[in-house]
Amino acid sequence: MFSNHHVTVLIIGRASTARQGAQLPGHLRSSQLFCCAPKAAPVELGLFFTHSLLRISGLMLMGMALFKLGILKGPRAPRFYGTMVLGILPLGVGIVAYGAWQSFRHDWALEYAMFGGYQYNYWGSLLVALGLLGGVMWIAQRGYLSLVRRWLEPVSQTAFSNYIAQSMIGMGVIYGTGLGLFGSVSRTNQLIFVVGVWILQLALSSWWLTRFHQGPLECRSDQPRAGTPSLS
Repeated sequence: MFSNHHVTVLIIGRASTARQGAQLPGHLRSSQLFCCAPKAAPVELGLFFTHSLLRISGLMLMGMALFKLGILKGPRAPRFYGTMVLGILPLGVGIVAYGAWQSFRHDWALEYAMFGGYQYNYWGSLLVALGLLGGVMWIAQRGYLSLVRRWLEPVSQTAFSNYIAQSMIGMGVIYGTGLGLFGSVSRTNQLIFVVGVWILQLALSSWWLTRFHQGPLECRSDQPRAGTPSLS
């Protein structure tokens, strides 16, 4: 979690970098790199070692356990997955919603929302994830949404490439070295942009896999599909 030192650095750092940013050329003022990065580094590093590393490692172990128990393979009865949805998901959503309500009551004060108030979402999100996992497995067992599954399969086979592509697109749109739109796009336009990127990646992933076995950044296949060009 944040320490008091980190919070102080974050608040003072943003104020000082904002004053510095006002003196920068227009194409640089919109860049997060020049706006927040210098003072945010201690906070980000602190969060990585005290929050992200521990949480991500724990979630990886949980995923391995679920796989080992066969829950991710789908052999359990549909009733088992239905119980995950109806029993665990509402509990998790309730905890997260209560935490959000408490944060609103405290006017999203930093000292509350990022410490005690954050615990509701921290633990409730685990239950929400398990409930959604049960829902996905239940749908897969029943064979529902087969068309949606066919759309998403190419994206899953090129997951790493799509992940990097989203980062590159975001950098090109947000940073001052690209379009420099940081802080100037409305919520509605952000939603339109996100959906547009999803559609683009769905189409490109499907097109790519008609020609190659894997995505451009995944481990390359030595044997391209018959009649299709290789990556080399």
